[in-house]
Amino acid sequence: GKYIVMQLLDGHELRRLLGSPLPPQRAVALALQLLRGLDHAHRRGLVHRDLKPENVFVVRDDDGNERLVLVDFGIVKLLTPSEAKLTRAGQVFGTPRYMSPEQVSGGKIDARADLYALGVVLYEMLAGTPPFDADQAGMLMRMHMIADPPPLPDTVPAPIRAVVSRLLEKRADDRFPTARAVIDALAGGSVQAMPAVELAAAPVAVAASPVVVTAAPAAPIASKVASPPRSEPEGVTWIIPPRDLAPPRGAALRGENLALRAVAMVLLVILVALGALMCNSWRSAP
Repeated sequence: GKYIVMQLLDGHELRRLLGSPLPPQRAVALALQLLRGLDHAHRRGLVHRDLKPENVFVVRDDDGNERLVLVDFGIVKLLTPSEAKLTRAGQVFGTPRYMSPEQVSGGKIDARADLYALGVVLYEMLAGTPPFDADQAGMLMRMHMIADPPPLPDTVPAPIRAVVSRLLEKRADDRFPTARAVIDALAGGSVQAMPAVELAAAPVAVAASPVVVTAAPAAPIASKVASPPRSEPEGVTWIIPPRDLAPPRGAALRGENLALRAVAMVLLVILVALGALMCNSWRSAP
């Protein structure tokens, strides 16, 4: 029979480490691991599209060192000539709190969308809170489009703040072009001079997923959430198909027919009432 062998991960989600600021040295070390994993995927033509703390697993290797595993490639995008067959214009994929502006707008997606999400995660590790937050998912996505993130604390070295700022640029062309370029920015210059930055951290593992490439459907299946709720539950991934805001022509015609019938019925009642009054008048005439 057929079966799938998958790695058993003994650890916890990156989310467990968040909620209060991490030391910049540790945040950078974790980000470097994630960037190496993204670089590995991007060079093979894969864009994750749903990078968030819930999709990063923290484990320990045999020596007790902290190692990250990037998981859940369920809505991965293939950067190949056939990519148009996998998605349609206007579709929105991802988690609103970590979506890039081009994901929010349903625009063209490439590796720089993952770098934006990495910027959100790195910001959250450094500040203890994400750069954008709102009760309504629609407002949250709008903030990704137009709002500037609050400044990071002064305890974060200026070179790191500059890297995060560039990662969170609204226009993909204004961000780093590749994960390797971000690695070079974090691992070089004044950032490298920070004490205890683990520049030799082990590369993040990319967990195998049976839905990465082999069985990509023509139209994505909303296995988690089919339509957006009024507010964003924690960790929910959206797969929202494009919708035509105009009502179907058939529905419009049915509505017009009902309105005409109602008007006709009112006119008929008025005519019947007038006829009855005229008959009564003729009968009572001398």
